[in-house]
Amino acid sequence: MSDDKKNLAYIGNNEHEQHDFDLPEYESIGAAPAAYSEPETEREFSLQDNKGRTFLTLIVRSTAPASSLPSFLEGQPIGGKVILDLEKPESIKSISVTVQGAARFSVLDDRPFLKVTETLYKCENDTGSRGLLESITGGEKMDAGRREFDFRIILPSETTVDKALWHDAKVNESVRLPPALSSKAWNWAFYYAISVEVKRSGLLSIDDNLKQNIGYTPLVKPPKPSALRLQAYKDKTPIPGPDADPEGWKSFPPVEIKGELFKAKNVTALYSLAIATPLIYAAGTIVHFFLTVESDDEQALALLADPSSPDVSIRRKIKSIPGVGDTGGNLILPGSEEERPIAKVVWCNPPGDQLTGRSATQRVLYGELKLPPASTLRPSFEFGDFHMKYCIDMFAPILTGFATDIKHRLFRTDVVICAGHYGEPSPRSYLPGASAPSSSTENQV
Repeated sequence: MSDDKKNLAYIGNNEHEQHDFDLPEYESIGAAPAAYSEPETEREFSLQDNKGRTFLTLIVRSTAPASSLPSFLEGQPIGGKVILDLEKPESIKSISVTVQGAARFSVLDDRPFLKVTETLYKCENDTGSRGLLESITGGEKMDAGRREFDFRIILPSETTVDKALWHDAKVNESVRLPPALSSKAWNWAFYYAISVEVKRSGLLSIDDNLKQNIGYTPLVKPPKPSALRLQAYKDKTPIPGPDADPEGWKSFPPVEIKGELFKAKNVTALYSLAIATPLIYAAGTIVHFFLTVESDDEQALALLADPSSPDVSIRRKIKSIPGVGDTGGNLILPGSEEERPIAKVVWCNPPGDQLTGRSATQRVLYGELKLPPASTLRPSFEFGDFHMKYCIDMFAPILTGFATDIKHRLFRTDVVICAGHYGEPSPRSYLPGASAPSSSTENQV
């Protein structure tokens, strides 16, 4: 290899090379790719010598926005081409493309869990037995000029883990691949990278390696909602509530709220929550709720059933990678689970005639939770000792004129967030002035 290639520099649009992105503290690596039918964009990454001449180029095609990292849904091929432009003949032993996934336990502790390699070129006369001169010079050379090599890699949906990644792992246990994910607050990350390796023959030769991060998202599609709700979406009519469509809702036991009203009297109320089923939702879509409020006190009922009163939200639970000193790994911070709110339910009076048949001691509210898009809301997953889960929480309302000693959570149920979508018709919004969400089919396949 010539001296002018000893000092290599990356060029190309590498502004997303680092792991930290916009979502506070926890975020995805690369934007979630769009549907398979979306047009592909090309991202180009290159190596150049110290003369500024580009000699190795990696082109990656994906349906992610051109301004983002190349990103892929589970099952999407990772394709593109490698361009090698030799200024003079060189002894090229092989050219290969590798996609690798790794868990970052700490700054100095990356542990691969996936490696898929496609060999693009291999020297036919590379038998491994050479004379002294050939061992030094590299033997047969590739002619100068430009060569292009196409590649296409499809990642498996699962990989095997051992105790280096998972304390409780069985021998060669298979688990689904995690999404690309990183954290600003911790040193851990799950990342994927594509690399091109150009190996040269000869003792004095130097190999070239061009590496670039990519995004990956496992694909799970939620089941379709009830037939009555699908028909309401299609007809653009109000969705039937739990009474009219019991198969379309998960109704939970009532929770009791006690407090003092206007410092004058003690009151009791019941909140009964119903959540649209199945409890698996695509990022970017809408989740529907009904809340029944009951109280024998007319003032308490009016206050606690006001649309601004209920406090229901979706929260994300992340369990980070635990310490691994007892398994021979590097000592890092012990694992922990952290929760943070993602979005709150917005309430209004029910659409249609949902109030029909209610008693004087009951009120009904309709609620919607607009999930963030897949570019920021990563899917639920478990990988080894790490997990990302979601739940719906309810807390006692904090209201002027109503005092309660209840500080704990009133209600919690787990839900699953996924990247896929069941198809059409999409969930609709029934809040006043709302229209059908435009992002509901962002990752429809």
